[in-house]
Parts: sequence; C-alpha cells; structure tokens
Amino acid sequence: MPDSTILAHCDAVWSGAVHPIKKEESERTSHYLVFVSKNVRGYDIMKQIMASESSTTDQGVPSFTYAPADARYPLLFSLSRPLDALGGMLLEKFAGRTLSMKQIYEQHNIGTQFIPRNYKEVLNRLEAEGKIAAKPAAPDRQVRNGQTTFADNVMISFPRLGA
Repeated sequence: MPDSTILAHCDAVWSGAVHPIKKEESERTSHYLVFVSKNVRGYDIMKQIMASESSTTDQGVPSFTYAPADARYPLLFSLSRPLDALGGMLLEKFAGRTLSMKQIYEQHNIGTQFIPRNYKEVLNRLEAEGKIAAKPAAPDRQVRNGQTTFADNVMISFPRLGA
C-alpha cells in the first residue's frame, strides 16, 4: 500500500510518515510502521527517527524503508538523485520570498523524504552557485568539518521566477 493511500484521508492539519519494513529474503513488504500526528514537532521527531533507521540513502536523503537486502548492496539501489531536484523545488516554491531556513523546512518538508540536513546542504549549494542570497552570507557563518554551517535562523532570499 503506497504512502499516499495510507495518508489520503489526513487533512492539512495532520502530518504522517510511513516506514515500510521488508523481509530479508524477499522484496515484499512484510508490514508498515505508520505515524500520524497533529503536531508538526512530533512529526519532525518521528521523521528523524525513521530516517536514522532507513537502510539506504540517496545523496543523504533517507529512503524511509528498512530492507536488509538494500543495506547489503547499497550501490545497486543508488540511482536516484533527490537532492538535485530539491533545489529546483525550493527555487520555484519560494520564488520572490525571504524566509529563514527553519521556515523553509517547516513549509516544505511534510510529505517529503527530506530532513533538515538535506535542506541545509541544498541551500549551501544554491548560495555557492549564486542562485539565492543568505544573511548572514557564507563567509560570515561558522565552518565545521570543512562545511559552512547553515543555522535555522539564516535568512534566505529567493529570486523571482524568470529574474
């Protein structure tokens, strides 16, 4: 049963996550772990837990599936490039607006596989490519483990579409 079918009757106030569990010896899903909440914070906490239990990730984006076969042979399943699409989604959805990283995450993440670190990575990329403006700018933010940080309160200005 796909995620959309399970969550089809949840209105905008409710947020949900589905985590398929597959049998080790087959591709069939044996059961689902379903979480639905009216509280966005509760949804985010459960999403983080489910993400950490995913057997695979593509570009750091969790699969939200536990499949032992996927974990044993990760290269066979790494054809998807979800972060490549996230940047375009954000540029389109937030065109002409200025928001904090936290606001972007809260307004976009529900119903997606993306977690905060995915947004921060993509926003850093978009800033480096000159596609968005961030305040404070990258040179004024901390660097940890060779990566420029992207705090929740960093303000991002998106260009208008066609600009």
